[in-house]
Amino acid sequence: MEIKLKGMHTFRAIFSWLLCFLLCFQIPVKAQEDSLKKVMFSALPDSSRTQAAFKLAMIYSSNNPDSCLLIADKGLEFAKDNSCLKYIPSLLRIKGVALVNLGEYKKSAEEYFKALKEAEKQDLKKEIASIYNNLGVNFWYQKDYKTALKYHTKALEYRKQLNLPKDIAKSYNNLGIVAVDMGDYQEAVKYYLSALVIKDSLGDVIGIANGNNNLGIVYERLNRLNDAKTAYEKALKIFQQEDDKRGEVVSLNNIATIHKNQENYKDAESYAKKAFPLAKELSDMEDLKTSHEILAVCAYHNGKFRDAYDHLEQYVKINDSLIISTNFETVQELEKKYNTEKQEQEIKFLQQNNTIKDIEIRESETQRRHLLLIIILGLIAIAITIFAFIKITRQKAVLEEIKENIELKNTMLELQKKEITDSINYAKRIQNAMLKDEEHTSMHLPPHFILYKPKDIVSGDFYWALEKEEYLYFAVADCTGHGVPGAFLTLLGTSFLNEINAGEKIFTPGEILDKLKEKIVKELSSQNEKTRDGMDISLIRINLKTLEAVWAGAFNPLWIIKSRERDLIKEISANKQSVSYSEQSVNFTDHSFTLSKGDQVILFTDGFADQFGGNHGKKFKHKQLKEKILEIQGYSVEEQKHQLNSHFESWKGNLEQVDDVLVVGMRF
Repeated sequence: MEIKLKGMHTFRAIFSWLLCFLLCFQIPVKAQEDSLKKVMFSALPDSSRTQAAFKLAMIYSSNNPDSCLLIADKGLEFAKDNSCLKYIPSLLRIKGVALVNLGEYKKSAEEYFKALKEAEKQDLKKEIASIYNNLGVNFWYQKDYKTALKYHTKALEYRKQLNLPKDIAKSYNNLGIVAVDMGDYQEAVKYYLSALVIKDSLGDVIGIANGNNNLGIVYERLNRLNDAKTAYEKALKIFQQEDDKRGEVVSLNNIATIHKNQENYKDAESYAKKAFPLAKELSDMEDLKTSHEILAVCAYHNGKFRDAYDHLEQYVKINDSLIISTNFETVQELEKKYNTEKQEQEIKFLQQNNTIKDIEIRESETQRRHLLLIIILGLIAIAITIFAFIKITRQKAVLEEIKENIELKNTMLELQKKEITDSINYAKRIQNAMLKDEEHTSMHLPPHFILYKPKDIVSGDFYWALEKEEYLYFAVADCTGHGVPGAFLTLLGTSFLNEINAGEKIFTPGEILDKLKEKIVKELSSQNEKTRDGMDISLIRINLKTLEAVWAGAFNPLWIIKSRERDLIKEISANKQSVSYSEQSVNFTDHSFTLSKGDQVILFTDGFADQFGGNHGKKFKHKQLKEKILEIQGYSVEEQKHQLNSHFESWKGNLEQVDDVLVVGMRF
C-alpha cells in the first residue's frame, strides 16, 4: 500500500462502444472474480482453493473490505496443507489492509504482526517488506509518526536488499509523507525527489503525478508557492492525460489553494470551479468541502456575498456530516464494549448460581436412604445420557452441515449484492459521460439554470445541446421508464440527436423529431413486434444573432415569459404523440417566434408536476409550477434554480420521489 495525498451514429455503434468498455474494464475483472469463486467453493484440493481465496481477497482488499475479510478467513481455513503455508502471511496481511480501510487500526496491527511472525518463520523477505510497509501506513493513520517512520525505514532496507525499484520508490514516497507530518520538510523533499527519479526511470506516469503533488505540498509548507504551483500543474497535466479524475480533482484544489493564498482570487475561483463538479461526481466529500471553502473565500473577496454565504453553508454542512460520522463510529465502539462487559458479568452471575444449585442437588442426593433406588436411577440416567449424546451428536453434525451451507450461500449473496450495486454505478458513470455538465453545456448558452434530479442512481430524463453555425439547439427529454432501462434510452436519444445533426444541413426542430422517431422505431422494433418505447421531448432552435426561434414538442409544451409581461406565461402546445411507434403517426409541428432581450423560456419534463406531497399528499400539477415560475421571475437564474429545488424538497417532504425531475430555464 502506498500513501497518496490528496461519435456514435447508430444503435449498433452504441452497443459496440459499451461492449468495448465492458471488455476493457469490467469483463476481465468480473470473469476473474467468477472463476475464482467457482474454484473457491468447489471440491478441488485445498491448495487450489487457498490460492483462489488469496487472489480474490486481493481484488476486494481496497474497494470492498467486508467481502475481503470473509474471503481471507475462508482462505485461512483452506491453508492447512504444507503446500499452502506460503499464502498464510499474505492472507493475514490482506486482512490487515481491509481492517485499515474500515478504520480498525488496532485489529489491523494484530493481523500484521501475525503475518510478520509467519513470514519470518518461512523467510519470505518480500512479504516481510510488504508487512513492514503496511505497519508504517497503519501507524501513520493513527498519527504515530515516529513508529510509522521506523517501519517504513525497515521496509526500505528489505526492498533495497531485494533490488525492487518500484517498491523502493513507494517506500521513499511514504517516508516523505511521514517526514512532512513530522515537520521535517527538507528531508521530505529528499525522499520525494528520490522516489521521482525511480518512477521516471520506470515510466510510472501516475506515480510521477502523485510525486509532484506530494512535492507541491512540501514546497507549500516551505512557503515556496511558485515551486508548489509548478509541481501541482505538472501533476494536473498527467492526471488529465490519463483520465484520472480523483487525481485531477486533488490537483485542481491544490492549485486553487495556491492562488487563494497569493490573493489571486480570479484564478483560484476558476480552478475550484473545475474541481467542484468532479468532486461531486466522485462523491469525494473532503475535496468537495475544500472546493466550497475556496469558492466561499473567492466569492467574498469578489463582492459576491450571496455566493460566499451559499458556499460557506455547504462547507459547514459537509464538515458537520464528517464529524457526526466519526462521532457515531466512536459511540458504536463504546456501546459494543459496554455490551460485551455486561454479557461477561451476566455469564459470571449465572455460573455462580449454577454452582449453588449443584451443591443443593448433591446434598439432597446424599439424604436418599435407599441404595437400590440410587442404583436404578443411576442406570436410567446413564441410559438417557448415552441416548441423548448419540442423538445430539447426530443433530450437531446435521446442523454443522446446514450452518456451513448457509455461510457459503450468505457469502455468495453478499458478493452478488455488491456486484449488482457496482454494475448500476458503472451505468451512472456511462450516463454522466454522455451528459455535459451544466456549466459546459454550451459556450454561448445564455444565462440559464438546469434543475436535474434523478429518481434513482441513473435517470430516464436527459438534456442535450448543440451549437451549429449561428444556431443553438437545446432539448429536454423524458424517456420511457426510469432507472437503468430509462437511462439506456437516454444514451440512444443523445446519440441519435448527434447523428441526425452531424451533416451540414440545418434542420428545424420538427424535422429533427421526425427523424428521431424514425430511428427509434427502426432500432428498437423487431420484424414481428413494434415497441412503444420512446420519449416525450421539447426541442428549441435559437438564432443567437437575431433571437429568432423555432420549437417543436412531443407531449411536453414550451413556456415563454416576456420581459414586459412578467406576470403571464405564454404556453405553446406540443403534438399529442410521443417519439415512438404509433399506428396513426403525423409529422411534428414547428412553431416560429422571435424572442426579445429579457425574455425567458422554460423547457421541462413531467416529473416536477407529478410529485406527490404537501399537507394532503396530492400531486403538485402544472398549475402550481406555473405560479412558482412567475413568483421567482425577479431573481437571477441561479437563485431561480435554488428556489425551485427548495420548493420541490419542501413539497415532497418525507414521501418518495415518484419520477425523474428536469426543468431548464434560459433568459435572453
